[in-house]
Amino acid sequence: MFFGSIHIRKTIVTLSLSVLGLYGCTTDEQFPAIDTNFAGPVDVVSVGDYAFVLNSDFDRKYNTGSILTVDPSQVTGSEKLASHLVPRMGRSLYASGQFLIGTYDRVELSGMGSVEIYSVANDGSLSTSYSQELDCSPISAVISESQSWAVVSCLGGEVYIAPLDSGNIASTSFHYVRNYGYARRALYIYEQGSTAQLLAFPTDLGEQTSGDFGGNDVIKYEPNQESTGTDSTVYVDGSNEVPDDFESSASKIRSYASRYPYQMAVLNLNVSQDNGFPLKIMASAIEANDTVTLASNGKTVFEHANNELKFIYFNLDNNGDAPNTNSGTVVADVDSNVLFYRTNFWTAQPGGTAGEFYLSHRGLAGANDSNNILKVIVNGSDVFAGPAADTPSEFSNEFKSMLTISREFGFHAVAKSGYPGDFAVTDLNGENYVFVNQFRDEAYWDASSKMYAIDAKNTSRNDHESLPPNRWVGADFRLSAYELALIGNSGGADPSYLISCSFYGDSMLVFPIDKDNGIDIETGPTVIY
Repeated sequence: MFFGSIHIRKTIVTLSLSVLGLYGCTTDEQFPAIDTNFAGPVDVVSVGDYAFVLNSDFDRKYNTGSILTVDPSQVTGSEKLASHLVPRMGRSLYASGQFLIGTYDRVELSGMGSVEIYSVANDGSLSTSYSQELDCSPISAVISESQSWAVVSCLGGEVYIAPLDSGNIASTSFHYVRNYGYARRALYIYEQGSTAQLLAFPTDLGEQTSGDFGGNDVIKYEPNQESTGTDSTVYVDGSNEVPDDFESSASKIRSYASRYPYQMAVLNLNVSQDNGFPLKIMASAIEANDTVTLASNGKTVFEHANNELKFIYFNLDNNGDAPNTNSGTVVADVDSNVLFYRTNFWTAQPGGTAGEFYLSHRGLAGANDSNNILKVIVNGSDVFAGPAADTPSEFSNEFKSMLTISREFGFHAVAKSGYPGDFAVTDLNGENYVFVNQFRDEAYWDASSKMYAIDAKNTSRNDHESLPPNRWVGADFRLSAYELALIGNSGGADPSYLISCSFYGDSMLVFPIDKDNGIDIETGPTVIY
């Protein structure tokens, strides 16, 4: 089965008995060619004027997946240009320059997942430049903007990384380097000079049960270096960014898994490479602090990955429709010891400048200050320098000094009623626009709450906080917009089309860009089957 938003395929399978087996005869299964058909499309990206749609073949109708090349500017019936065969059970597709990277889930419990990298030709055709099996269920992959690194994250928290040579992609090799114990789908690679840091944000891929919360932080746990009995813990006054609820007893301190939904991972890709790509997993608090090794290059290396996780907390200063001026700090006018901890980030997109990126952040139904598109600024090149040598369980910098977070989209009650997944931020007619896919399917939402929608909002206007987004809503499952991309001018300023795909409807939705409103909600999309 699929995990996350694409779960229960709305198809009716009729099982019929046959007498073919009466004589003990067997025949090989026969499948039609997938050609340029849509078959459970799960992701869509763009390169220049071409769209690329990842078909999962979830129903095993064709026994293969594909990536369709589509040019929406062509006359009706001629938009689908080519089909490139890929494994079944596609999960994600990401574009970087002239390369695509795709991930594919296991097709059986004992099987392997996989990752593939494709080269895009000038005519939009694809060639497979690299393929590798992975011992996990991949959920996301990215290529850095410099095309020096590729990263794959998996359902169980596994992370694979690969140095890239863009001139020789065939030489790529992915290394299994981490198991963070929790899915992290939203990935961003921050590059500063020759250093690359992976920032990986937690994602609830099932029925969302973890929600944002405000928690006190007035005590902190430190390992007891002196034997004082069976309880090897010491509590001291002072904040450490860890919710006190997670440190109130020895058993909770040892229950590290309860922390994972609220922690981002920061992985220095260069250091991992320098040390020979060692595999690190999560450990108990005691193990994480006491176990160290000395790498061959003379560096101190902690055997466990606990020190790479950092609690995510920020306050979007106003929960209503007024402008947001968040600086990533606590709510000073309520209680300086309260931090607002966050979880469930769906995807990350690079911004227009170095150290700037965007996140889609989901909250539980009715959440007051969740369900937003967030703008994130990295606060300097050295903010991920930790951990300090004498405090291996903590970074040397606090989270609020690492990142500045503000709300780019979601001020208005209509926007906050959604459930943002994929999105795009672009310049349109000299002004900033945000396009968002809101997707709540019937796998986890009741009939009154499900939503397939595309929101478009001009965030350059002074009054944009008080205005609802320009929202198109899919009428039925055949218009169940899932994921999106912009086409034209390489997805940069003044794109020509917004495209989405319908997993349930086996189709592609094409919205011409309206330079005054983002999209034309009256006309709606052209549907390509």
